[in-house]
Amino acid sequence: MLPRPGVHHQRVLEEIGRIRPEAVRISRSIHAHPELGLQERWASAFLAEEARKRGFQVEAPVAGLPTAFAARYSSPKPGPKVAFLCEYDALPGLGHACGHNIIAAASCAAAFALKPLAEELGGSVFLFGTPDEEAMSEESKGGKVIMSRAGLFRDMDAVFMTHPAGGADAAWRYNFPLKDFTVRFLGRPAHYTRPEEGINALEALLQFISNVNALKRSWSPSVLLAFTITDGGGPSAIIVPESAKAHFTLKTFDSGYMEELFGQIRSCVDAVSG
Repeated sequence: MLPRPGVHHQRVLEEIGRIRPEAVRISRSIHAHPELGLQERWASAFLAEEARKRGFQVEAPVAGLPTAFAARYSSPKPGPKVAFLCEYDALPGLGHACGHNIIAAASCAAAFALKPLAEELGGSVFLFGTPDEEAMSEESKGGKVIMSRAGLFRDMDAVFMTHPAGGADAAWRYNFPLKDFTVRFLGRPAHYTRPEEGINALEALLQFISNVNALKRSWSPSVLLAFTITDGGGPSAIIVPESAKAHFTLKTFDSGYMEELFGQIRSCVDAVSG
């Protein structure tokens, strides 16, 4: 449940209502320009300009990421530092199926609506552009991770974002830890007429995936595990694959439980490799 609004909260809500058409325009504009992780040049520049027009100082790029930015409004009066995170990368072939255009628009609306209150009461409002949330790029594997390591969020008193979903609005009061990892098997190539002379890395990967899928039946339904095969053994069917690789993402609502499941996954690797 969301908290009951106080006087200042109500003022922010009223300001959000006033700028709602602008937020919808921002969302639809990004939706019409889908870009993959670290290629979000249009969206990054668009959002940075929206912040500049509203009196924010913008630095771009930041943290060594070409499509990341940091926008800041600081009141002359001291006060808390509050940040909102924009996501704006799309999915290959699906565009903004995960709703990152909405995330960007919502964070913009929140930051822009909070600015008048910060002017009056003090403090700073930050709007961060965090690219490659889907971890599609080998260069970053998630822009927030790189930006956090670079210290951009270190002095913040609070950092917020929202994610679109069906149902009533809700404030999440829990962590959602994630492990992003790659599993690779190495074999030995051979001609398909002499398979006994090779070691089939793709068969090992497929056996591993089958074992993990069997394990999932005993896991909590709240666990999310997704994967894609990024190296299927090469282009030729007549060569025993020397290498095979898959990219996995594991999410749970409890870090201890996640480590337990990750240990089970590692055991599957060892079972196939041994």
